[in-house]
Amino acid sequence: MDVFAKKCIEDHRQPLVKLPLLPVQKLFFPAKTPDEVNRIEEHQNYFKTVLEYQKIEKRSARAQAIWLNTKNMAQVTKITKNLVRNFGFQNKEGVFIWPEEMLFLLESNKLEVTCNDCPLTIEQAYEITLQTISIAKYRIYKKLASLGHKLVKYEEFRPTKRASEEEQSDSKRIKKDAQQIENIFQQMRNIMPKHSNQTSDNIKPNYCVYNATNQGKQPNFNLFICEEELKQSSFNLNKLPNIYATCDDDVSFYKLSAIHLPQL
Repeated sequence: MDVFAKKCIEDHRQPLVKLPLLPVQKLFFPAKTPDEVNRIEEHQNYFKTVLEYQKIEKRSARAQAIWLNTKNMAQVTKITKNLVRNFGFQNKEGVFIWPEEMLFLLESNKLEVTCNDCPLTIEQAYEITLQTISIAKYRIYKKLASLGHKLVKYEEFRPTKRASEEEQSDSKRIKKDAQQIENIFQQMRNIMPKHSNQTSDNIKPNYCVYNATNQGKQPNFNLFICEEELKQSSFNLNKLPNIYATCDDDVSFYKLSAIHLPQL
């Protein structure tokens, strides 16, 4: 143990900064001359040294949080770089993260969580998270979060003032125009073939998602997680595209077009 500790300290004090120039092409054929043998042995010895190098991760680079059973979320006590920008939310009481965010940060070795003054293990974090969401939802969340996307719960998303004013203006205009053309549409419905309607107004998105390169306040798309069947929603927040996610053997994402098929 002492030897391992000494090696960790030594490797931490003398990190690998730059790799030497290695051969561009792979050496398929065996060495024939002494110079080629020495060159290959030199490369092999260097690769062995690199593989034996102990990577030391600074504990100070990890954020810290306390799990709150009463609120079913974790309160961040130590903030690190990009934590607030990509995860959680902030109010007057502090910075908080949801169970799925806490579990993802724990698995990524970017967070330390304590509960009742005891460190929270990843197994315990899974037990806490799966009480709130299913494993399929967490896999979908983890897939997008690992790609750098920011996922904000739909309940926590607040559209910008300008977007809200545009929505109210559009709503008033639509109501005014709808009253004038309702009779025309009703006559058309009576004579036209019936269409099947697979959309639903009751389905709300699970998350509003920001791309990794998005620095603004407007998300890029609404994310609907479908656990049973893939059903299209007519919900349209700030005129954003709706993306549907499923999780069977693998995580898949779909974008559905608004079409109507005749009912035979």
